[in-house]
Amino acid sequence: MTSFAFGGGFAFGCQTLACEGPFFWLEKMWGRSNFIGAAPTDKEVEQIFQQVKGQFEIKDMGELSRFLGSAITRDYVRKTIQISQQAYSLKALRLAQMQACCPLPIPLSPNHKWDDDNEYPETLLNQEKHTFYRSLVGRLNWLAVETRPDIKFSVMKLQHRSTSPTTNDLQAVRAVYRYLSDTTNLCVTLGKVDDTSFFAYADASHGDWHDSKSTEGAVWFFGGAPTIWYSKKQSIMTPSSTAAEWCALDRPARDAQWISKIAKALNLPTAGNPIVILTDNINTQSLMGKKSCKNSTRWLDMKWFFVKDAIFQGKTDLRRVETKSNVADGFTKALDKEAHTRFIQMLGLN
Repeated sequence: MTSFAFGGGFAFGCQTLACEGPFFWLEKMWGRSNFIGAAPTDKEVEQIFQQVKGQFEIKDMGELSRFLGSAITRDYVRKTIQISQQAYSLKALRLAQMQACCPLPIPLSPNHKWDDDNEYPETLLNQEKHTFYRSLVGRLNWLAVETRPDIKFSVMKLQHRSTSPTTNDLQAVRAVYRYLSDTTNLCVTLGKVDDTSFFAYADASHGDWHDSKSTEGAVWFFGGAPTIWYSKKQSIMTPSSTAAEWCALDRPARDAQWISKIAKALNLPTAGNPIVILTDNINTQSLMGKKSCKNSTRWLDMKWFFVKDAIFQGKTDLRRVETKSNVADGFTKALDKEAHTRFIQMLGLN
């Protein structure tokens, strides 16, 4: 990579980005190497291809139309890039034998009750159905991490049940497929707005009924589209919603450090500006703005103060957002029909 004068790389998951000046290329590993090259002009793209071809045996597939199971569509008039997994969604429905199922408006009901493993052992799935359950969840997860943030929370909850799933869990995963059957056309569209800044929403839902640990989630936006999102259970038990929200800012603050390097490498106009993270918890925002520690947070380990240091160094800009406008809320809990519809709209899925 450095022999091509592309400069250093920034890794995230299975992705590697290398760039210098107007050039950059993205590599994703899946069995074999897949490369996406991009530059401001066709001539510069060809230069990248010829340099790489001199060192590796590669084939030019022309303008990108498919990548790792996703369909890529460019609209040169609107200057947008659409990423869709509709074909994969239809295949997943076919393998689940749910092509003709009755659709649902939400993936997971907010009133859904999860079984206690020890309370109803007779409801545990047998080995065959257990394997079937894991395959169903696995296919949903591929959608949830690539183009369907609207099902990320539901899939996360189903993954937590993969060790000892019950008949109730199997019904829950089928409910997600019923939701999917009516929303296979939803996709991510980059470039709907001209904003070249990265910003994130972060949130936490305090105290899960099962083990009293909170669930956190965040989503990063760029060009009017979600680009990074996650939903996860926190590793520690927090005694208050303020502490849970504080801990939920840790990963976004760390991601912000990496994203600022990407912005600089791509010569974005907003490079060098503090990365904005939005939260809906007033107490957390207030505590982050004070150098001293309060009783409600002084018990936290040092690692949880990374975000506070990033704020005081001017690398992160923590801002307040109204709860109903916090997109990350949909990554921390199941939503009713009205809230879920608003969630999809705020995500910009279409």
